[in-house]
Amino acid sequence: MTPPAIRKVVQDRRFLFGLTFLAAALTLLGPLVAYDLWWHLKAGALVLQERAVPTADPFSFTAAGRPWVYHSWLSGVILTLVWRAGDVAGLTLLRALLISGSLMIAWAAATRRGVQPGVASILVLAACVQLKPRALTRPYLFSYVLFALFFLILRPSARRTRVPDGARAFAAEDSFLWGEGGHLLLLPILTVLWANLHAGFVSGLLLIGAFGAGEMVRLWAGRDRRPYPAMLFREKDGARFRALLVAGVLCLTAAAVTPYGPGTLIYPFRLMREVKLVARIQEWQPIAFSRSFGIFWSCLILGILIMVRSLTFCVRGGRLRDAAGELVTDALLMGGFALLALRAVRHMEWFLLLAPSVFGYHLDASRWLGPGGEEGRGEAHGQEGSFYAWAACLLAVVCAARPFILSGRPSIGPSELVLPVKACDFIEREGLSYRVYNSYEWGGYFIWRFWPRNRVFIDGRCLVYGDDIIRQAFDVEGGQMGWDDILDRRGIEMLLVRHRNNELTHLFVDDRWRCVYWDDVAIVGLREDVLERRGGQPAEFPLSNPVLFDADLEHLPVADILAEVETVLRRDPECWTALAYRARCLVKLAEERTGERETLRRAALQSAREAVRLQEGDRDPWRALAEAAAAVGDERTAARARRKAEKLTKLKKRRQRSD
Repeated sequence: MTPPAIRKVVQDRRFLFGLTFLAAALTLLGPLVAYDLWWHLKAGALVLQERAVPTADPFSFTAAGRPWVYHSWLSGVILTLVWRAGDVAGLTLLRALLISGSLMIAWAAATRRGVQPGVASILVLAACVQLKPRALTRPYLFSYVLFALFFLILRPSARRTRVPDGARAFAAEDSFLWGEGGHLLLLPILTVLWANLHAGFVSGLLLIGAFGAGEMVRLWAGRDRRPYPAMLFREKDGARFRALLVAGVLCLTAAAVTPYGPGTLIYPFRLMREVKLVARIQEWQPIAFSRSFGIFWSCLILGILIMVRSLTFCVRGGRLRDAAGELVTDALLMGGFALLALRAVRHMEWFLLLAPSVFGYHLDASRWLGPGGEEGRGEAHGQEGSFYAWAACLLAVVCAARPFILSGRPSIGPSELVLPVKACDFIEREGLSYRVYNSYEWGGYFIWRFWPRNRVFIDGRCLVYGDDIIRQAFDVEGGQMGWDDILDRRGIEMLLVRHRNNELTHLFVDDRWRCVYWDDVAIVGLREDVLERRGGQPAEFPLSNPVLFDADLEHLPVADILAEVETVLRRDPECWTALAYRARCLVKLAEERTGERETLRRAALQSAREAVRLQEGDRDPWRALAEAAAAVGDERTAARARRKAEKLTKLKKRRQRSD
């Protein structure tokens, strides 16, 4: 193809749409890391089996029988059907399609508003990269798509912003409800679906409110000497406001069309009012000013600057009166949802889905300069459009290739880095059917693996458990006064806890609880009397227990610790924590066995390097590499490993504070 032909293809809207969609979908491939997905699968199966939605908690022994408003019941059913049809691959594909689909609806809303396709693609792909860590397979995904659809319907194209000629007062709003002016009557229909899929439907009501407020400001700015109430409720100019008002009332009514009636409508407000400790859960915490959220903060800061610029140009060009409604709508949308995001990470998605349409629109300064500012706009836009299109293509290639460059190929399946997959395999293999205390995040996965045979202490359904049980879980894992009384009162016989990012030394400092299994993320403990009844089976790991390892390595026989670590490696040769522990044990053993010193040190270095190869994102492999490299005299490697370990240690402390 000739250069002009290539340039024409690159700037083609359909090409950019397809390339952006493909890049977003590939970016979102990866393992299943959602904690709540698993109890949704079990709940969806329960709905299909019983042909009714549950009204009381069936999954736990701590909140058994408490009222349960399962507002996401339809999502649970859909996820279960997808699981049955396509297993893990089906859920992974569904996640990629739903998120990338919502992003492309945002792309369509932006280009329909006049944003250049290249600009829309860049903003969409930036949002995709920021959303990837939160690409969790759970009912929230359906809210992504429906939120984007709401916005697409509410944001009229340029030709729909005017009242159709010849329309009569009191009848003109019909055009906006269903006609040339728009299709607002779709919103109540979507709300019925949304309210049964996820409680995020409240964000759709906020969208309607923002557009309604913008219409009110538009009418106020253009009222001249006409009575403002008459403009709102009687005259033709207020037709879109009245249509939005009707749509909003219908959506409020539609939100009650669920098995729980109005209970679904008030669920989000009950959660925030009745469960104060929800603020301690990570996704309900404010967005940190850190590199992890760099794209969000960049969009927010740049967005504020370009919207202030638009306001300035409107004032200078004498266009403030004409543009007031549009400016207020955009300010309410981005300011309101940015404030929600700043209060809780889980609201960041709304802001990012709006950014292509709002910030992309305001990026074009010539829109706000008045009639004189559009001279030469066509040629300039052609050059800018070509630049943005090429930049979007480059970004799309990078986003699509990045997962494959980093990991060879995206893994499919439950993530063993965040879920206790191997620990639950061990529990099932050993037949450990006991009343369990489980870490909060892992309740859903335990339900999926073992319910109804075993029930959980807690899972992600905050409103079911309330502050009393959530506080008990936090007290147990935090070692607060009375934590052991909580376990006794609840009759706990088994522990399933995560040792990454948690300080759990208090659980194992005496012989009351015995570690019978550990891996890279989880520890399984049995109460002393339970283990005695089982005749000492399964075997204990008292010396190599990850929460006690550092102290034990200082004071106990290193050969005995190493023997336990080798047992773990025979069971799981790719346990990088055990490989790191082996390296550290060998370094210390070399100090005692002078005749084998060099051999042991070389073996330690090899084990540490293997641990780093398997897991570069944790401090234990790097700490082991620093000790092993120093032992063989490789100070350069040791210094690099120490710096990396220190950096990851600081990161771990920040995570502990946030958890």
